[in-house]
Amino acid sequence: METEAALYTPPATDLHLPADFPPELLIEVKDVTRQYRVVAVIEMVSPANKDSEEYREQFAAKCLSYFAKGIGLVVIDIVTNRHANLHNELVRVAHDDAEFEMSENLIIYVAAYRPVHRNKEDLVDLWHWPLEVGAAIPAVPLALKGYGCVKLELEATYTEVRERTRLT
Repeated sequence: METEAALYTPPATDLHLPADFPPELLIEVKDVTRQYRVVAVIEMVSPANKDSEEYREQFAAKCLSYFAKGIGLVVIDIVTNRHANLHNELVRVAHDDAEFEMSENLIIYVAAYRPVHRNKEDLVDLWHWPLEVGAAIPAVPLALKGYGCVKLELEATYTEVRERTRLT
């Protein structure tokens, strides 16, 4: 027997927990054949993501939650006016192992992550590329949960967006 959920108006409250909701710039890739489940995410870093230690940790926690669900991730960081490396924050929160960190001087980059279960172990394969202002953006692997990887042509996409919007 199917029942519809009735809308509910909760009682009034005087309790309001302060919260900050930094802007999100992300693209979710969904599987249209399997209930529109998210199979990959592309995160564009915003200046707010780098504003404070709290925001950097929130960003890292969000990325780790994707990995826990087996969702592939690409992080594109082109924010030049704040000098925090969110990949390094993610590594510190996840594992606290400098072996997987980038140079602290590297502030713009692209990183790709593929959660895998290999040899009875949960792992995240990772790749990262430094970016330079004015240089071509590399193609990167985008891991699709349950499907393998596709090549994400970032430079071609950027060029097409510039042409369509007539940005110079």
